[in-house]
Amino acid sequence: MNYKPLKIISQSDAIKKANKKIYDAMHNQYPGLVSRWNKVNRALGGSFRFGEITYIVGPSGSGKSFILNMLREDFAGQLNEKYPKSFKILAFSFEMGADDEVIRTYSSSLNTSYSKLVSANEKITKDYYEVIKKTSEKVDNDKIYYVETTGNREQILSTVNISAA
Repeated sequence: MNYKPLKIISQSDAIKKANKKIYDAMHNQYPGLVSRWNKVNRALGGSFRFGEITYIVGPSGSGKSFILNMLREDFAGQLNEKYPKSFKILAFSFEMGADDEVIRTYSSSLNTSYSKLVSANEKITKDYYEVIKKTSEKVDNDKIYYVETTGNREQILSTVNISAA
């Protein structure tokens, strides 16, 4: 296999990037988005930074998707509404479809379970469905986009690059 060589950055270029990052932070050009968890923000140097990868790992059922849903809400919601630059959230939903991700967002916003919203046994009322529709208006924005199809890393990188354009 032919692999591209990794990019090499000189000390001078690293210093320029470091100084720009500090200057931008000094002038409220935040390098990333904050979450509802101050300890997590501090551990990450103040925010989830653009251009960096943060892993959330754990066994099945440990709450990874739940945490990611909360982060997606934080990033697209009021916590970051004053972020000075436009951005998109590209959610790769390989475990479930975009509709299920949205239903999880509803369940979090409405403080109810996912299964209650889609249960075949326990039907929700028409009034509660209207509450859900109002919730959808609150969470509807153009910042979150979903990718439901799995792919290799080149396809994922290409998708990220295209969405950034």
